[in-house]
Amino acid sequence: MGSVQESFLAVQRQILESGDYIWPWDDFDPAETDAEGFARPASLDQLAAAKQTEDFWEKGTHTMLDLDRVSEADDPDELGAARALSDAEMTEVLGTDQPTSEDLARVHDPAGDRPLEDLIGPKWSGRSLLVYQNDAPSEVFFWGWSGD
Repeated sequence: MGSVQESFLAVQRQILESGDYIWPWDDFDPAETDAEGFARPASLDQLAAAKQTEDFWEKGTHTMLDLDRVSEADDPDELGAARALSDAEMTEVLGTDQPTSEDLARVHDPAGDRPLEDLIGPKWSGRSLLVYQNDAPSEVFFWGWSGD
């Protein structure tokens, strides 16, 4: 496993390549407005350019593409950031500061209680946590609030 930032960028690239996201200008008709539309991006740089417009933030992509960075647990919640859970938050919600995939499954059951959702910051932000296997980080779990 690489760094959290490397994992974050890898997931964003995967989402871009899949095309499985909402694009604010999918229904753009230049005849109906004098605004500029953006084609679906082929790179994170093209995505960053689209994010500089107000039109982008009216809808967003409803994915991690709406975020642009990861931040540390002791940083404040910020728009565009996926902030790591603190050890205290992990222990409170997951019962450990080195959660396994089993620990995560227990608290991220779509049919049951979802305490991780209570830890999400403002719209256009997210959270992250390292998932452990054999006492070592093996993957990163991201979640957040994007779109409407």
